[in-house]
Amino acid sequence: MRFPDILLLNQRLAAAPPPPAPDAPVVIFGANLTGSFDFRSASMTGASWTDLASVADLAGGGGAADPTAGTDINGRATLLFDGSDNYMQGGTLANRLTTAGGGVWIVGRSLTLVAGSGNPNAEASTWSITSGWAGATLVKTTGPQAYAYTSEYKDTPSVATFADNTVFAQRWSHDGATLAHKITGQAESTIGCGTIGGGGNFRVGLNWQGTVYPNMEVAAIYTCNVAPSAGQISDMDAWITYYWGVTT
Repeated sequence: MRFPDILLLNQRLAAAPPPPAPDAPVVIFGANLTGSFDFRSASMTGASWTDLASVADLAGGGGAADPTAGTDINGRATLLFDGSDNYMQGGTLANRLTTAGGGVWIVGRSLTLVAGSGNPNAEASTWSITSGWAGATLVKTTGPQAYAYTSEYKDTPSVATFADNTVFAQRWSHDGATLAHKITGQAESTIGCGTIGGGGNFRVGLNWQGTVYPNMEVAAIYTCNVAPSAGQISDMDAWITYYWGVTT
């Protein structure tokens, strides 16, 4: 190949556009997207986090209970939950999830996660429905571990610990019969759950009993009110990996 040909080839490669971003959650779920919070939100402060799905914004706990700005993950903003009293809430079971199906994704960074009393319902939840319906929890025993539970059905997966300050992506989903939980670095765990009932406020950063708070930074939260298909789960993983460099 002659030098001018090489030069022309290099110019064409340099001018090639970057690969397109994966489908956004609103494309993946359409009208079934019931919560979408990330760096694209009009407001992302500890006092208010705008819902891109226009269902219900998240509001901070108020005053000192509001999260604060955290350290970016892959160049994108986070909110810091201090492990003491910080939380956010907005929306309910009725407009985030359904008893027949639903899903929650969270992208964040584990800091010094706070262990509860040994009762999994008292551990520090990344998110929860406050009246005891369901939640997904990060537990610190010998190290931060994953735990998924509902008030009636508890799932104790076999997990490997991961170090503090680890970026993670977490998925919780159910189809009215099976509860599934997946977090970075461990296999998906499932448990039969029947029809899940209950209700209450959708909270981030506080267990459903309102007693224990995790110390973490959160970059993104997504919810849907339908049991996610394998294809939708794969598309969500692609979206999360593209922007935060991690997958469930």
